[in-house]
Amino acid sequence: MRDFFVPLFMVSFVLLSGCHHSKKADEAVVVNADSLVVNIEKYNNAKVETEGTVIHICGVDKKKLKLKTDDAHIIKVVWQDTSAVFDEKWYKKRVRVKGVVRESRISKEYIERIKQNKTLLCHIDYSACKDSSWVQNKIDAGINSAYSDNQTKLLDEKMRSLNKDYVSVVTIVAEECELVK
Repeated sequence: MRDFFVPLFMVSFVLLSGCHHSKKADEAVVVNADSLVVNIEKYNNAKVETEGTVIHICGVDKKKLKLKTDDAHIIKVVWQDTSAVFDEKWYKKRVRVKGVVRESRISKEYIERIKQNKTLLCHIDYSACKDSSWVQNKIDAGINSAYSDNQTKLLDEKMRSLNKDYVSVVTIVAEECELVK
């Protein structure tokens, strides 16, 4: 009889441990937004929950927002559901975001190409700006070149200050995003 219960106990233990482990892996780690940015290598590809203040929502399609941390670091937030958009009422409001962290890197070579082409960049993630009317307004005003130079200068300074040959763009692919009461 004892020989029957020992294997049964072991199988039950393994099954229950596995269930507990999978639930644990699905839980978000609550992390301070500044710590998330500063320690991106620790949180890259992890599910997190964090807070910050919305300081910009993309005017083109409302599909990305710029989240400012308490120490003025920037986190890009996009929805996991690519058809979803952010509510403009969130502008200048504090939000709580839960999702998976992704790091992308802006290389020194990319910045050099931007300098040569005088591309105007999105100030959320440094990709080429898709707001064609905004870009055209900069061109019509004759300030596109100076604006591009200023953007790349800031990227160069950020690389130098961090002693790296790239600039990290921290993104949260959001499953949930809500106003903080």
